[in-house]
Amino acid sequence: MSAAATAVGSDALVAGLFPPAVLATCAPIDVDAAALLPEERVLVARAVAKRQREFPTRRRCARALLAR
Repeated sequence: MSAAATAVGSDALVAGLFPPAVLATCAPIDVDAAALLPEERVLVARAVAKRQREFPTRRRCARALLAR
C-alpha cells in the first residue's frame, strides 16, 4: 500500500474520533522544506532537527484542511 493510500485510510480513522464539524487529517512525515513559505522557514530555523522535519508536513496538512 502506498503512503498516499495509507494517509487516506488514516484520515477516515482519525475523522471518526471527532464530531462532524471537526476536520482532521493524517500524513506521513516527509521532509519537503521547499514547500514552506519564507515566513514559515523563519519559524523553525532555530528548532531542533525533529521539529524541522515535522513542520513542513504539518503546514501541508493545515493548508489542506483550510482549503476544505
